[in-house]
Amino acid sequence: VVARSSDSAGDYSQLLATHTFTFDASAPAAAVLYPADGSTALSVAAVSGTAADPHSGIASVDVALRRLSDGKWWKNSVSEWAEAPEPLQAGTTPYWTWTFQPYLRDSLAHGASYYVTVRASDLAVPVNTGAFHAAGSTFTYVDATPPPPTAGRAAAPGDFSGPGARAGR
Repeated sequence: VVARSSDSAGDYSQLLATHTFTFDASAPAAAVLYPADGSTALSVAAVSGTAADPHSGIASVDVALRRLSDGKWWKNSVSEWAEAPEPLQAGTTPYWTWTFQPYLRDSLAHGASYYVTVRASDLAVPVNTGAFHAAGSTFTYVDATPPPPTAGRAAAPGDFSGPGARAGR
């Protein structure tokens, strides 16, 4: 940028100040590295990848996870599969990891296929945000280990009420 002034006679001032800047109008690049596209993921508990913006840096990285059997997306806010994707924040740095919460891990089906997609936002003003589906990974989830027991003790007489409950002794 060069700043100069002029008068009504059309005379211009000397060049007094200059400033160089970069206009960043492009969204950052983002990629899923793990699990790799087309891979079989054994007991995967997180997805990870990279994001890059050569001009202004990374402000945030979001992921979305889709179950391919019915096309539903994981909705973290209610811990269930839903019709529309919900952006899930995976980080704020060029190397990011999104760790599955227990409800999600428990709802992943052995042998089922999933698609994870990623987008990033930069630090430019205004912010440039990439689009989901520009980068992603399809993987098959494998985990034949049975889940741990949900209760740590056996039921005792009188612990339950209602029809069919036995009276305590």
